[in-house]
Amino acid sequence: MLRINGLKNPEGEWFHCTAAQVNAAINTVRKQIQEKLIKFATRVPIFMYLTDYRERSLRDVISQLEPGLFKKVTGLIVKDFEILVSLGVFNSALMNDAVYKFKRYEDSSLIYTGINKHEGEDIGLYDTVITRKDALKVFENIPAGARYRG
Repeated sequence: MLRINGLKNPEGEWFHCTAAQVNAAINTVRKQIQEKLIKFATRVPIFMYLTDYRERSLRDVISQLEPGLFKKVTGLIVKDFEILVSLGVFNSALMNDAVYKFKRYEDSSLIYTGINKHEGEDIGLYDTVITRKDALKVFENIPAGARYRG
């Protein structure tokens, strides 16, 4: 039997459990985290499409500006998202790139239909905001050694 320090049952007694019970609890938590991550990954593009705060970082939109919409679309509350962030499951560089690519794709589809309501606005990525000019420097294909002309 293992004694888990700091954890007491409702009667104030220490929890005692076997190593197998601890492993089962860890696996349950791991599975819950995986499920939340899958929900986030599959539904966040819909959330980004529905929100009007394109010039703000996705983290700010989720946690401060549109938490109700985030819950409605993903089924996750802000606390769930913050737990995933605290566990380090998001690589900021990859997330910034993915959010930029989504917004670039969305912009091109809107421009194709004759709508360009975000022209000249800053671009909110996952955890940062960049200017449109900087986005062209960073994310567009510029051959090595060539100078950016922006």
